[in-house]
Amino acid sequence: LIGHGLHTKNLQYRRPLQVMKGQIVELRDHYNRIARLNANPTQKRVLNEIKFSISIVQAQIDELTAKGWKGQWERQKLLNYHRKIRFAPNNPRCYKALNQYEKYASKISNEAEFAIAEFYYREVLKGCSIKPE
Repeated sequence: LIGHGLHTKNLQYRRPLQVMKGQIVELRDHYNRIARLNANPTQKRVLNEIKFSISIVQAQIDELTAKGWKGQWERQKLLNYHRKIRFAPNNPRCYKALNQYEKYASKISNEAEFAIAEFYYREVLKGCSIKPE
């Protein structure tokens, strides 16, 4: 899974960039090991698949860095707005988690503070995914 889904599900910023850059290093290592072998049709196909995978991961890195941490923050706020309307009225855990997130997120002014807000966002994901008792 590209970036372990940290940038798509958890809407994190710094950690998925690190993971994806590591994935590209691993893919390039695999590519180089296979490329050193005598190229047969199967190896050529695998090399093309690895090149394609590298391009996909790089595109995700480019998209994430273009939007920056503020882009992830805006997505978190938008999704939480919809959660508050749809899930929070009938789910006290969701409502509580959303309020905690909103309380902290309203004070965010830099990437370091956003990194802390990622914790609160994960709590929202947990709280809003549990059915009320």
